[in-house]
Amino acid sequence: MNRTLCSIVGLCTLLISGCETKLFTNKINIECAADSPQKAPRGGKFVDQSTLPSKPLGKKPSGLGTPTASRSLLEPYSSGSSSRTRFVIPVQNTTDDYCRTENKEVDAIAQRTSSWCWAASAETVMKYQTNSASPNQCDIVTAIVAKEQPSIGNCCGNSGCQTNGLPSWAFEEYGFNWLMVQGPLEREKLAAQLCRNGPFVFILRYVGGGGHSFVVGDYDYDPDTDELSLWIYDHSWTSTQLNDEQRSPAAYQLWTYESYAQGRWNGEIHEHDVNYVYINPPEDKVEP
Repeated sequence: MNRTLCSIVGLCTLLISGCETKLFTNKINIECAADSPQKAPRGGKFVDQSTLPSKPLGKKPSGLGTPTASRSLLEPYSSGSSSRTRFVIPVQNTTDDYCRTENKEVDAIAQRTSSWCWAASAETVMKYQTNSASPNQCDIVTAIVAKEQPSIGNCCGNSGCQTNGLPSWAFEEYGFNWLMVQGPLEREKLAAQLCRNGPFVFILRYVGGGGHSFVVGDYDYDPDTDELSLWIYDHSWTSTQLNDEQRSPAAYQLWTYESYAQGRWNGEIHEHDVNYVYINPPEDKVEP
C-alpha cells in the first residue's frame, strides 16, 4: 500500500505542494486525511452502492437515537443548535423496522493531534463494533508508523508521529473487514447501514489536497416533511497542546442530509470522497 506519512512541525500538515493551515469559523482546521486509496487495501473493497441493502427511513424522533432514548443525552450549544456528547444508536434485526432492538452508545472521540482525524474515526467505529476499550489512537498510529519508521517508539506525546492517514489503514492493521463507496450514500442505503451495522466514516476533500474524516452515528427522519438529518461527529483539532483530549467539539452535531451529500462543512463546499461502511471485526463477515 502506498502511504504518505507526513511529519508535522508546528501548525501545518504536508500537502502535495507544502504545508498549509485552513481557518474556518474562528478555529484552526488541519488537514489529516491522506490521499484517497486508488485500490482497496487488504480486508476492504470498493462496491457500487446499488449492491447494498436499502431500508425505508421510517419515523424517528428529532434529536434522539431511538424513541426510547433519554432526553438527558441532549444538550444545546451556545449557538442554539442541537448537539450531544453521547447518544444511543440502534442495531436492526429482521423484524424491526425502526432500529429499536439493541441500543449501543457511540462515543464522541476527539482526535489527539492535529493530524489524527483518521485514527479517531477508526477508533470510534472499532470500539463500537468490538465493545472494547482498545485500540486507542496512540496504539493505532504507533502500529502504523512503526512499520515505516521502526525507531519511532511510542506515538503518545511524540511529535514525530503527527501523520495524516486513512481510516482503512487502521482497519487493515487490526484485521477488520469493510466496504468502500465513492461519494455520499443514498438516503435508504444510509438508513440500512446505520440500522444493520452501526456508525460509519466518510471523508471530505479540500481543494488543493488534504481532507478530514467524520463519523456518522445516527439519523433522524420526519415523515411529515420528508426531512432527513444526520448526527455527525467532527473530530477536528482546536488546541495547540499535543494530546489534549478536550480539543474537539464536545458532541455530535445535527447536519441536514443535503449538507452531508454536498460536502458542506463550516460554510464551504468540499468534495465528498469515500464512505467506509459495513465495518466489522475480523470474526464477522463484511457482507451486509
